[in-house]
Amino acid sequence: MRQKNYIGLLMAMYALVFMGDAQSSYLPLYLGSLGLDNAKIGAVLAAAPLIALCVQPLWGIIGDSASSKNVVVALMLVGSAVSYALIPLSHAILPLILFWIVVFYFFKSSLRGVMDSVTLEYLDTEKAPYGPIRLSGTVGYALMAMVMGWAAKRDMNAIFWLFCIPTLVGAFLMLKVPVVKGHYTKGSLKKIKPLLRQSDFIILMALVFVFNAVQGFYGVFYPVYYVKELGGEMGFLGIILGASAFAEIPFLIKSDALIHRFGEKNLLFSACFVASARWVLTSVVTDTRMQFFVQLLHGWNAIVFMVCVTLFINRIFPLEFKTSGQTFSMFVSQLASYIIGSLVGGMLCLHFSMQKLFLMNGVLLFVITLVLMSFGHKTRSSAHV
Repeated sequence: MRQKNYIGLLMAMYALVFMGDAQSSYLPLYLGSLGLDNAKIGAVLAAAPLIALCVQPLWGIIGDSASSKNVVVALMLVGSAVSYALIPLSHAILPLILFWIVVFYFFKSSLRGVMDSVTLEYLDTEKAPYGPIRLSGTVGYALMAMVMGWAAKRDMNAIFWLFCIPTLVGAFLMLKVPVVKGHYTKGSLKKIKPLLRQSDFIILMALVFVFNAVQGFYGVFYPVYYVKELGGEMGFLGIILGASAFAEIPFLIKSDALIHRFGEKNLLFSACFVASARWVLTSVVTDTRMQFFVQLLHGWNAIVFMVCVTLFINRIFPLEFKTSGQTFSMFVSQLASYIIGSLVGGMLCLHFSMQKLFLMNGVLLFVITLVLMSFGHKTRSSAHV
């Protein structure tokens, strides 16, 4: 089979897997339809992933030691699909729903990291860019976000099978991609310890934590904010989510050239500043139709951040730890997202309106980004003295 066929398989797999990711915007609304208030929704969507996060580093070790990382990804996809399908069969029994969400996140939380390590290692051997592969994921997500908005308006349970079907097909395609093996050997730990103490890596992880804490609040509460506080329609919410995903396309088309010209770190900081503006405008703009244009800032926000972090980790980590590096980054981002974004965010919703919280998020992200950028410049300056 020729290279282009494998690239096509990867693109199809990313499209299918990212289609499933569209469910994350509608799961809070599903929980709300069962009668849960914002605090309980935040607690459920924080507690379940946090329990799963306890074993998340295990996936990095499994991936780096596996004879086939492809099989590991396929297992994670099947496990997440089966557990997610069982959530609506729990008959609105909260402990049972919580259990299946825990199982779901056990398989799903590290999936992106392991999948990216397989993809990037294969692309490195073929000297092929990552941008087009990730672009297919964006298109898949955008299309499914719109479909889910339309389907959820008619039957909220539709979000579950709209996740499971593409996810299972994605698992099948993953097994058709050339096998990528783990490279961990005895003595590999000596290569990783100095890297973890580098200032660039520490600043990167701090950015990942802060950025995803704010992003996590958006992921859980924006659908509720848009429908409940602003009075928006669920169908138009799907259009907003889909359009914001399509806004990623210009960056993804030019991502390799932009990263080569400006560097990953500069683009990371720019994404943080755009994100801060996005959250402030999300608070200030109360017209539900104008929110469409505000959320288009997603095009130079989450996608720029995620791609640059992924490529930065892939570049600096040794071959034996590329999967562990990606899963560690996912661990930090999800720890921030679930603890701060979901749990703390849900608690704060009891005392502040979501509108005020989005404003606070924007200001906080702007200030912390300035501090970290200043610290990074000082570190580089002292290194040249």
